Amino acid sequence: MGFHPRPQVTPIANISSLAKLLEVTVEDLEYILANKDRYWCPGKKITKPNGEVRHTHNAKPRLKAIHQRILDKLLKKVFYPIYMQGGVADLLNPRSCRTHAAFHCNKSIVISEDIKSFFPNCDYKNIRSIWQGFFCMAPEIAEILTQLTTYQNELPQGWKTSGYLAQLIFYDIEPKLVEDLDRQQVAYSRYIDDITISSSRPLTDQQKTDIISKIYSMVFHKAHHPNRKKQTIFSPSVNGVGKTVTGLTVNSKKPTINNDKRKKLRSDIHKLSLRFHTEKNLSSYDKDWRSITSKVGHIKTSHPRQWKKFRQEMNTIKPTFKRKRKTNNKKAAFKGTIDGK
Repeated sequence: MGFHPRPQVTPIANISSLAKLLEVTVEDLEYILANKDRYWCPGKKITKPNGEVRHTHNAKPRLKAIHQRILDKLLKKVFYPIYMQGGVADLLNPRSCRTHAAFHCNKSIVISEDIKSFFPNCDYKNIRSIWQGFFCMAPEIAEILTQLTTYQNELPQGWKTSGYLAQLIFYDIEPKLVEDLDRQQVAYSRYIDDITISSSRPLTDQQKTDIISKIYSMVFHKAHHPNRKKQTIFSPSVNGVGKTVTGLTVNSKKPTINNDKRKKLRSDIHKLSLRFHTEKNLSSYDKDWRSITSKVGHIKTSHPRQWKKFRQEMNTIKPTFKRKRKTNNKKAAFKGTIDGK
């Protein structure tokens, strides 16, 4: 098992080489850098389980096209160790909150730590360190790539490049921590800002304290802060409490979805069915139907029989509301000129 992420790209030494890689002219690149604020736009609003709204970011076509090339030609040309879960596309070893949870199934001890305000605290200095220290780019190139992938001194959640850069934040210190834990037969995985460790054998209170201290040391080293309120420690002494990782129960050999959540989903489907005949052609009903359908999809892998039943029920109460088709009338993204700025 490799603990160290490894770039598999040739370092870039000058701006003309970078512009060629990004398929733009040097003039276009300089124009974008000088006017980056014009290419930012707000992304989707995400409602968290506690009701708080998280505002994400998006980019206009020209900057988004550059992000896609940075992603394809640099960030995807990296070996990401398997303990880096989430934010990384990997056909051979798919990564998700489910595979993150699977690391810790059927373990005696499970400890989860959350990093507070992770994306906003992935600041300019952190991202520049990745481009220069990890990718070994020339200082000028590291500066440009940092400008292209950050906004107002932070890593924008929602930009194409952000999930990959988020996984590399601890590139120079995380491998040693994981290797040390592996020697102690302690499993480690990180789903972006959610760090979980587990052990099949019991750990003493001192061992738990030492491991948590090492995790906090890594987090503090990059000017991040643990969200101590979200710390969870599951052990055999905690009777009647299901061990959970990123919302999935890990008491058995495979991650499952908590029974209360599935009961809630069943209730939501029933409540929606009562609205079907009077509201099926309304946009509000359509929106709720799509939301519940998405939640039904989440149980497919863990509970296939229940998923099939719920899916059939959802098909019988499908909305008749006609959604407007999106028209793609945007101008083509970068083609090597600064027309239509």
